This record gives sequence, structure tokens and C-alpha cells, in this order.
Amino acid sequence: MSTSVFAPLKNRPFSMLFFGQLVSNAGDWLDFLALNALVAYRWDLGAGALVAVTLARMLPLAICGPLAGVWADRLPRRTLMVVCDILRAGLVLGLVWAPNLWVVAALVALKAMVSTFFDPAQQGALRALVSDQELLGANTLSMLSRQMTKVLAPLLGGMLVAAASPQAAFVVDSLSFLVSAIFILRLPDIHAGAVSAHKSAAQSGFWFEFKEGLRYIRSRRLLTLIIGCMAAGFFILFLYDTFLALLTKTAGIGESGYGLVVSSVALGSVLGSLATGQWGDKFNPLKLMVATTIASGILVALAGLDGLGLGPWNPAIAQAVIWFLIGFTGGAVQVYSGYLMQLETPKEYMGRVWSIASTMQNVFPFVGPLVGAAIVGWIGVGGVFILSGAAYVVMGIVIAVFIGWFKIEMPKKAAAPGA
Repeated sequence: MSTSVFAPLKNRPFSMLFFGQLVSNAGDWLDFLALNALVAYRWDLGAGALVAVTLARMLPLAICGPLAGVWADRLPRRTLMVVCDILRAGLVLGLVWAPNLWVVAALVALKAMVSTFFDPAQQGALRALVSDQELLGANTLSMLSRQMTKVLAPLLGGMLVAAASPQAAFVVDSLSFLVSAIFILRLPDIHAGAVSAHKSAAQSGFWFEFKEGLRYIRSRRLLTLIIGCMAAGFFILFLYDTFLALLTKTAGIGESGYGLVVSSVALGSVLGSLATGQWGDKFNPLKLMVATTIASGILVALAGLDGLGLGPWNPAIAQAVIWFLIGFTGGAVQVYSGYLMQLETPKEYMGRVWSIASTMQNVFPFVGPLVGAAIVGWIGVGGVFILSGAAYVVMGIVIAVFIGWFKIEMPKKAAAPGA
């Protein structure tokens, strides 16, 4: 009988980590909406300014991520997360008095840099606080915290910005990090164990430990496969995701219909994550990753048919149903990916492994839209969705071949370092 997906919340230390994440994630989405409102509406700046804010948010993640992961494995994780939350609270509060775009970009970049230390420490804490049996549920809840706040926080943030100002949203976001820090303070001391008395001075050096993380990833075929697939999946996602509004417009769907499509994706992601956490342990995650990746590809390609005028159905209803299913399969893939990465990685390597994987993913928001725009100019908006869907199908087949070729099986527990 499957354990409830909410069972890990009975683990008090994990519940403190989860509620801290829930609060800070909600604040982050308030921050995101408020920044766009400030730049585009209050300051009446154009697309270039929005791009500048986006780059300020993304570049530190791509540049500092792998190095920050080493410190996440060296330092006490509870202390590191609390310090990061306090620093982020101060940086977001500074946005209240930011006089121009350059100051906003600098504060956003600094906050993103601090987050590169917080995120791998949080993942390492999750790995240390729950058993292997609780990992699937814990990863599901972590995913749900991101998806639920992505749906609800912008709605609340929109009302807050409309009723008060973007600065009011920044104050609320700043407070959310302080609340998160209070939750995290209630965690036990979590030492990653990357530096021990048994290591020589050379083996406890920063660069040695950084290379050690890379070596560990290369030594684990399943881990290499998961990280590679996550990176490839993000690249394909950013090929088409930027152009969803253009697809619905081309299909003759109005603004309200576009909103329905976006909400359908989010709802599908939440339900897909919940279903995976509740019943996913009944199936082989590797086989289901293959199936859901191929299914996502077929669905994305079907969505693209409307962009070519080939969809015989009601466009608004069809797109809402298709994107709900895409969200459902995507939620399953994300839960399984995080679960397998956690299961395959010992706690003393979690910070480095997570940071390297995140950095690979964060490179593609820069590349994917540019390639996607070129494809749109070449064969139209429907074509980019059809090609992206085909790429997902090919990726699913490649995963299946790779699993069979190397005879990769599900790990029963996290491997010991150096195994």
C-alpha cells in the first residue's frame, strides 16, 4: 500500500524546511511580478530593461552555481541557509528605495548570487533529513511548493501591486525571507561531512572538492544520465515556451483563452506531481521517465498543429486540454528527476551535484529562445512546437537505449562516495 504523499510532513525537521521553502517561494514570485510592474509600468521602460533584469537574475546562477555548491557541502547547512535568508531579506528591502534600473539590476544580481548558495544547501538538507523511503514524497512536496506558489503568488501580488505599489510587494518579499529563516532555525545542525579529519590538507581544498564533485557525477552512469536529460529537457522547453502566447494568438485564441491555457499547465503540473508522489513508487521511475518524455513530445507536437491551422478541434478547449496533459507529464518528469538525483547522491556530495545540475539547466534560458526564434522565422510558430515535440520523443528513445545499453537499474540506496 502506497504511503501518503504528505507523510514526510510528519517528519518535523522536514516540515520546517518545507514551510520555509513555501514562504520564500511565494515571496520570490511576488518579487518577480513586482519587478516587472516597476520596470514596465511605473518606470515605463521597454523590452531592453526587462531583458537586463532577467540577465541580472540568471547570470549569477550560471556563473557562480558550481562553485557555490562546494561551500554548501563544506559549511553547516542550517547556518548557511539562515545567513542567506537574512542577506536576501536585506537586498530585497533595498529595492524599495532603488532609484533606477542599474541599482535594481545590481540588487537582483546580488540576491541571485546569494541564492546560488541557499538552493544547494536546501537540497542537501532535504537529503539529510529524510530517509530513502521518504525521498519520493519529499521531492514531490518540494516541487508542489514551487508550483502552488507559482499559481497563487502572482495573483496575490497583482492585487497587492494594484492596491499599493511594487514597493509594498518588495516589503512583503523581504519579510518572507525572515519568516523562512525562523523556520530553518528550528532545524537540527546539518553537517554535510565533505570535510573530515581523515582528509589531508590537499584533499580538503576548495578546488579538490569541486573536482571531486565532477568526478563523482562522471562515475555514476544514472546520475550522468539524469543531469544530461534535465539539461536537454530545459533546452527543448525554452525552444518553445517563450512562444506559447504567439501560438495561441495564431490559433485564434483570445487573451482569456491564453490565460486558461497557462492555468491548465500549472494545474496539470500540480496534479502530475501529486500523482507521482502518491503512486509513483509502484512503478519503475526509469521506465516512466521514458514514457512521460515521449508522451510530452507527442502532446507538444499536437499543440503545434493549431499554429499551422491543422487542428480540427475547438482551439481554446483543445489547447487547454493538451497543455493540462503536458503539465501533468512534465510534473511527473520533474519529480522523478529530483528523486533519482537525490537517491543516487550521498548527502556529502548533494550541494555540488545539485549546483552543477542547476548550472547546466540555467545556461539554456539564454540559448533556447534565440534558437526558437530562428525556427519561428524559418517555419512559423507551429513548426517550433512540432520540432520541439519531436526532440522530446527522440530524447525519450535515447534514454531508453542508454538504459538498456549500460544496463542501468534503479538504485536501492544512495551510493557511498568513491563507489
